[in-house]
Amino acid sequence: MAEKVLVTGATGFIGAHLIEHLGTSRPGARVTGTSRAADPAHNRRAARAKAELVALDMRKRASVERVVRKVRPDCIFHLAAQSLPTTSWEDPWYTLETNVVGTASLFEAVRSARLDPRIFVACSSAEYGLVPAGEVPVREERELKPLHPYGVSKVAQDLLAYQYFANYGTKVIRGRIFNTTGPRKTGDVLSDWTRRTVELERRGGGRLRVGNLKVMRDIADVRDQVRAFDRSVDELKYGEAYNFARSSPYRVSDLLEVLVGKARVPVRPTVDKKLLRPTDEPVIWGDSTKMRRALGFKYAIPIEKTIEDMLRFWRASG
Repeated sequence: MAEKVLVTGATGFIGAHLIEHLGTSRPGARVTGTSRAADPAHNRRAARAKAELVALDMRKRASVERVVRKVRPDCIFHLAAQSLPTTSWEDPWYTLETNVVGTASLFEAVRSARLDPRIFVACSSAEYGLVPAGEVPVREERELKPLHPYGVSKVAQDLLAYQYFANYGTKVIRGRIFNTTGPRKTGDVLSDWTRRTVELERRGGGRLRVGNLKVMRDIADVRDQVRAFDRSVDELKYGEAYNFARSSPYRVSDLLEVLVGKARVPVRPTVDKKLLRPTDEPVIWGDSTKMRRALGFKYAIPIEKTIEDMLRFWRASG
């Protein structure tokens, strides 16, 4: 019988890439993805090509239960979330309902249907909060001190997953995901830079406004990350938390240099004070040794290729 896979948040950035990967890694699997109308059209198209999509609001318990009972998944990748810290300040209720109540609804739906799937829960590096430069890279044992409602919601989601494992034996993997980017990404520094660089290419060149170039960021390519997520549900230890990070931070100024070198027109980076944040973590760096050793996993895609592919995506976007 064909394996049945459920991906919540399938039309988000990571979800759509995961759906594409599953089409190769799990041939013959019946993949169902949940989606929101608000997700970008390019991600929806990518996911629809490889999976059956169903609309689902994770805040609606009955709807979650209905989808789980219909799909009866052998494996679940729970990626659905309100994932923007800024939005979490503006609307903490929506953030907490989606991320915390939605996760509880998923686990309860699995229990109600008497299923025993392997479940990957997409947690976040935001759970750790502000980590001094002298105390990185961050390991899984570090105290969780989130700095915004989004981070709090991911801590709750993470600990809910552990609680269901401890009390009911639910087969969960808690994946604390660090900075992840790649083609189709929006809203992070590289996606903003690559998009605006392509806009400058169409105008023949110009100034690229940038913010703080002194910080360091641990950034992984989404195509590497989804490979690790896919293997984790079959090979990692249930109930455990694992960092998913490249574990080799880049100085943002070096990333800018790579980008400028790949631009087709002269691009002049200019620091814009409006893009400087009052507080900006000097280093975000995760230690993923635990995950990489357990899987024998290597992050294979260099940042140069990531940037090149992001430029290619925006160039093809008209």
